[in-house]
Amino acid sequence: MIYAATYGLAGPSSAMVQSQGVIHVLLGAIFLNSYPSYMDFMGLSCAIIGATIMSVKIPKRFKNMVSK
Repeated sequence: MIYAATYGLAGPSSAMVQSQGVIHVLLGAIFLNSYPSYMDFMGLSCAIIGATIMSVKIPKRFKNMVSK
């Protein structure tokens, strides 16, 4: 993660780190029979949306609008 942050690939690697919450919930549901509540689903959806936003490449035509 430190290497990715230093050399500009922090978005995709951070998205992979954030996906661990989804994996933990799935494994907990399968092996421990513990199912997430409504608020857990809201938190997981925010994590999935955030990971998606960080891993999507911004087209060049929108880079000027983002950097201003």
